[in-house]
Amino acid sequence: MTTPWGLSTRIIDLEPGIAFALTAQHGGLIVTQDYAERNLSYPARRRALRFGDCYTYEMDCAWAIAIWELSHLWKSLGEKGKTGLESFTERQLAAIIEKRFPDYLGEYWALKSYALCRP
Repeated sequence: MTTPWGLSTRIIDLEPGIAFALTAQHGGLIVTQDYAERNLSYPARRRALRFGDCYTYEMDCAWAIAIWELSHLWKSLGEKGKTGLESFTERQLAAIIEKRFPDYLGEYWALKSYALCRP
């Protein structure tokens, strides 16, 4: 499979619509458009790299945004592909996000607050 990071050497399906792709040099999360639109906020989708019909999140930093919103996948991703993630705390994940995408968390929480205030 071709990814934004090159030809994949391994694809780890986390659940239908989202996979962790590894290449010889890099990798990241690949999320189908349908899955992303159902499960990720607009702020998260806005920070993805679009690759065809998919949203992609590279494994250095951007993956943390998708996993922040898909916390049910933390353990699975850690066990199957990104070793050590299963023991990450919310604070550690937020630190990764704040370093590379400092405006994301504010935008995410503002959206959540708005949604909670709506009748």
